[in-house]
Amino acid sequence: MPKSMEELIQHADDISEMFENWDSSQATVLSKEETAILRAVYQRCFQEKKIADAVQNARAKNISWKDIGFVLGTSAQSAHRKYSAYLAHEA
Repeated sequence: MPKSMEELIQHADDISEMFENWDSSQATVLSKEETAILRAVYQRCFQEKKIADAVQNARAKNISWKDIGFVLGTSAQSAHRKYSAYLAHEA
């Protein structure tokens, strides 16, 4: 289920805050299956960040939204809608 960049950024911020305020007395042991899900979510966030960084670099090199959308397998409008908020957030 794709998330917007705003949701991904918020999720990453939430995870960071969770680790910054870690209280080991409230820790629970995750099952192997739960750990696999958590790992997959982390990897998805990491890969989305890499894509967003690549889009940011492409835009800095004046690559068009049309070309970025093509590489992403989407329209220029969809690419712009998803990543322009990230570019503004990182500026």
